[in-house]
Amino acid sequence: MAYQAPKGTRDFFPPEMAALRRIESAWRNASINAGFDEIEGPTFEHLDLYTVKSGAGIVSELFSFKRAGGNVDYALRPEFTPTLARMAAAKGRSLSVPTKWFAIPSHFRAERPQRGRLREFKQWNVDLLGIDNPSADAEVIATAIRALTDLGLTHNDVVVRISHREVVVSMLKNAGVSEDKLDIALTLLDKREKMLPEVFSEKLIEHGLDISAFKQFDGNASVVHEDLTALQQELNAWGISDWCTFDLAIVRGLAYYTGIVFEIHEASGAERAIAGGGRYNKLVEMFGGSEVPAAGFGMGDVVLSLVLKDKGL
Repeated sequence: MAYQAPKGTRDFFPPEMAALRRIESAWRNASINAGFDEIEGPTFEHLDLYTVKSGAGIVSELFSFKRAGGNVDYALRPEFTPTLARMAAAKGRSLSVPTKWFAIPSHFRAERPQRGRLREFKQWNVDLLGIDNPSADAEVIATAIRALTDLGLTHNDVVVRISHREVVVSMLKNAGVSEDKLDIALTLLDKREKMLPEVFSEKLIEHGLDISAFKQFDGNASVVHEDLTALQQELNAWGISDWCTFDLAIVRGLAYYTGIVFEIHEASGAERAIAGGGRYNKLVEMFGGSEVPAAGFGMGDVVLSLVLKDKGL
């Protein structure tokens, strides 16, 4: 029998390993130069670390298991943010302000593999805790851009698309979306770019949502919000405003985001998001800690590698 790597995983022969290490080096250098300290957590966690945040529905997306003869459910980590929140909660009042952490762990998702999305991947996580101000959001965005610049990408190659969850929720409510349908409306808006227009319309009808409520997200609507105004000033101060645009169609599907959210895309839109993140001021509290303002992002190596290869970098 000829054995192959499991579906959705990769073998790294020397050239591929060198390319991965180059990406990791750019991530690590950008983090350290911006004053972030490296952390790491276990490869698997208690299953309820993920279900408490995302509900029981997430179990189908995880590699979950019980130890032989045991009765405790575990899961290979699909993302790092819950681990980070658990670690921050464990520090309690000894958590310094600000706390600046980064990690470059392996992650696992039991989903159907497709271009830009595998079952095992590396992801760079950058989180800034303790500052409830758009200056922190701008700093984590600037750190991401520093790594992309190191890898040879420019603002002509990638764009940071920025939005605000509270603004989007307010727009949906004003357009007639009821409170009980907000979560599904946000989920569908988040997935809209990955659907054909007719499929998106069918999903809206299926859930009793009026398509007219979503027309307002077709263009870059002009919205005044103090966080976004302050963020624009910070982006100017960091010298990265050329990389950024405000796009209210970005909502990020994870419910724990509480304010500014963003995604980094290849400029032509040919690939999935290179990175995504935002503000999650309630997450540490959800895992037993104090309410700690926080902003961060995750950047996977799979889509980034595709973009770099396409650009000949």
